[in-house]
Amino acid sequence: MRIRLPSRATRLAALIALIVFAKGAPADAGGRQFSSDRWGIALTTPSNWRVTERTPYGRVLIVMVTRSPRATMMVSAQTLGEDLDAAAFALSTAEILDGLGFETTSPQLHPATGAYWLDVTTPRAHLRQAFVTADGTGYSLTLSADTAEDRSHHIRAFDSVLGSLQIERGGER
Repeated sequence: MRIRLPSRATRLAALIALIVFAKGAPADAGGRQFSSDRWGIALTTPSNWRVTERTPYGRVLIVMVTRSPRATMMVSAQTLGEDLDAAAFALSTAEILDGLGFETTSPQLHPATGAYWLDVTTPRAHLRQAFVTADGTGYSLTLSADTAEDRSHHIRAFDSVLGSLQIERGGER
């Protein structure tokens, strides 16, 4: 069975959007509940991160930014076309990124949440992505920082957001 995922161009556009946001997104006050009825997801933002829901990309639902050290997290959603599990979604993303020349780790199970995560290294950023799926929709939480050390500094905040994710089945889409 062949898995149909969004095109390579769609995935690359999302990665480019993340790197652009990592260099400074507009932000509002943070530390609150976020939900999207359209995509059927809710989460809690870290209290010391600034938040914006106004993004130029329809599938990027929320962007969270901190300055000490500088990092960005974002949550995106996409229709996968079939009911795909998180492990296959993470592996497919890693294969696409590897094919584009990025360095990725193998997807690993996040035991507290059941999500799968991987680390991605680009020439300009160090990312960690977690993948969750439900009802044919794929959700990704991405942390981006300038250095691996900065990324490591924010893993606790990343895990907190990941742990707060609630998928509300049957969103509007």
